Amino acid sequence: MYQYMIAEKLYGMEVLLDSIPEEHWRQAGTFKKGHPQEEIRRMKIRSPVETPLSGAEMIADLRDPQSCYMEVFEERLFKESKPIREFFDWFYKRYGGKHYRSNISILPPGKSVDRHIDGGPYYIGKDRFHLVLQGKYEYVVGREIRKWHAGDLFWFDNKSEHQSTNIGNVDRISIIFDVGGSDWRNVCGINV
Repeated sequence: MYQYMIAEKLYGMEVLLDSIPEEHWRQAGTFKKGHPQEEIRRMKIRSPVETPLSGAEMIADLRDPQSCYMEVFEERLFKESKPIREFFDWFYKRYGGKHYRSNISILPPGKSVDRHIDGGPYYIGKDRFHLVLQGKYEYVVGREIRKWHAGDLFWFDNKSEHQSTNIGNVDRISIIFDVGGSDWRNVCGINV
């Protein structure tokens, strides 16, 4: 199993969307041309701080040099949006763990994030989650295909090859976040 819904149909997605100041929508960043995620725009909620790596770690990290981040600091959006902070408070009270990086990802209708694997030392010991705020998309992890909709909260194995396509007629907007040490598997009663 490469994907697992941990909470179905959370409500209040409009409250989360409405809590994002207009300037953040205007300033949403992009990835460079040729990056698997070049079609998305993103707003950082919590952002990594680059940490120097030793020679051995750097060699191990050549596959994905953007993943050499170990420390995290809070961005303005985390501080400015009470509903976003409340969502994360709820998540950590329910599932435990430590909040690492997170962002809001915006994928236009008909666009895709190309197949890729999240690799490098940053990802060791962390789980990746999506909370769908708006729209619907098809997510492929390995050979497993699922469709996710507004209000779905799910985990997926980002260390396996994955891709997504917006199959709706509005922007797909999701909070994507990494958690270390979460007990979500026990809470949900699954063994993945």
